[in-house]
Amino acid sequence: MVFNHLPVEPLRVTSPFGPRNTGIKGASTFHKGIDLGRDFNKAETDILSVADGVVINNYWNDYRGWVVIIQHNGFQTLSQHLKAQSSLKKGEKVKVGQQIGIMGNSSNKAKLSVAVHLHFELIVNGVQIDPLPYLKNIKEVEDLTREETIALIKEVLAGNGDTPSTWAKDTWDKAKKDDITDGTKPQGYATKEQVIAIVERANKG
Repeated sequence: MVFNHLPVEPLRVTSPFGPRNTGIKGASTFHKGIDLGRDFNKAETDILSVADGVVINNYWNDYRGWVVIIQHNGFQTLSQHLKAQSSLKKGEKVKVGQQIGIMGNSSNKAKLSVAVHLHFELIVNGVQIDPLPYLKNIKEVEDLTREETIALIKEVLAGNGDTPSTWAKDTWDKAKKDDITDGTKPQGYATKEQVIAIVERANKG
């Protein structure tokens, strides 16, 4: 079971999974998901799909507000308190990172009134489990531009001897400056000893 994207960016947990006492009338005493705060740098915060999947429900509930449930490979995710009903239809396929709605505070205010946030649940075999460990496992990777990708492919196809690839030059120069490498064998395989030395130096840093 793997999440490939964060449901909101940046990730800011305002209420963890498990027992709680919010003092809010109508709020649960055992939190079956986690609450995520909004992005204060934007007027609205997008809610995104954590993996490919299919919408299995899109509905209103007096306490949950607007809700979307997505079936992924081996698990489900539930997003509630959306600002408005999601445009996604039941049975519609979604891709990882696709917007599924806007963060809000929807609910029947006479029964439950909450601040703007996303209540996010991970459901496995009908049981809610803490999604935070899976969210923390997501690695942020900077995507190459189209031009950078084309240049990289050309370099690999043409071969470039023992010189560092242009896309890695800045990182390579910094590694030499920081004494992570002496500059030899830029295209060669690292030995086990070299890998261990690199990890040790990284840990000390």
